[in-house]
Amino acid sequence: MNKYCIILILLVLCTLLSAQEITISTGAHLNYFSALFLDFMPTGDSTTFTHFGGFGPYVDFTYARFGIFYSFFVGGVRTENGGTEDIRDAVINFLNFYLVGKYPFSLGDFNIWPCAGMLYTYCVDFEIPDIGPNPPDKSGLSDIHILVGVGLDFQMDNIIISPHLLLSYNLMPSMYENTPSGVESY
Repeated sequence: MNKYCIILILLVLCTLLSAQEITISTGAHLNYFSALFLDFMPTGDSTTFTHFGGFGPYVDFTYARFGIFYSFFVGGVRTENGGTEDIRDAVINFLNFYLVGKYPFSLGDFNIWPCAGMLYTYCVDFEIPDIGPNPPDKSGLSDIHILVGVGLDFQMDNIIISPHLLLSYNLMPSMYENTPSGVESY
């Protein structure tokens, strides 16, 4: 009996999927994003602002997008702590992998698509001079993020321009394994 139920479910799913129009496209993207780190410490709260640029390929399906991009640090690390401000140079590079599910709506000449998914950032290089030893094991700097956002697709002949806004929440915010007790980062 269970075999027949599984076969019936698979047939229904295959029929539904075959009725959908699935398109596949590939492309390259340029990224700019800002990161805000909030550290709540017993000695005082601090806020750190950073800016990143990035580039890489993606594959876009009708209801999903998968991409890989290399991100690099742009500008200095600006930290505010109790009214004082500190700006430092840094070398921070990540290799990022993301997958978002999306649901496009056609609005005339363009499509709008809300989306949600996951991002994995793998730390390739991390160096901030004058803060003491930089971590030799960078695996603690790799993170998993939840993504939500919205995007637009503008079709121009054979080119699609696809701006999108993604917000992320870091699920693994601790920068170092031995973070002092009482410190929370987001």
